[in-house]
Amino acid sequence: MPLHAQSVSLKDIEAAHERIKTSVMRTPLVPLNIEDSKRKGLAWNAKQLSLPCQIVMPDHAPESKIRPTLAMGATVTKVPFDQWWDVLVHKKYKDFNGTFIHPVSEPSVIAGNGTIGLEILDDLPEVDSIVVPYGGGGLSSGIALAARA
Repeated sequence: MPLHAQSVSLKDIEAAHERIKTSVMRTPLVPLNIEDSKRKGLAWNAKQLSLPCQIVMPDHAPESKIRPTLAMGATVTKVPFDQWWDVLVHKKYKDFNGTFIHPVSEPSVIAGNGTIGLEILDDLPEVDSIVVPYGGGGLSSGIALAARA
């Protein structure tokens, strides 16, 4: 099942960089489990804004990933893998209303990930290769877009 991609450009990445540059503390590390970070970050921000945060996870997700998400105030719904995959493909879940934020192919997520590429190039202008972990492709796509430009 193909995911319907929207294009993300260097302009989108630079715009994301401008929006966050005054509030970001530059670090030499990138979290390896990006999905955990996004999920927890989304739940935390929703809690700060007094907004509900509903997260659909596959039923095989370990409790060690679910507990911190619940602790941040999110509601977690576990579904069979096929149903979870359907949520990702169609970008909606039948029982939820609201804005769906795709963990990988959301253009603003890819643009935000691209700011990592800009930071790498800023810190290491002569770099000839960048090694990026690959899961769903959102992190590597954003970094590659920034590095290629």
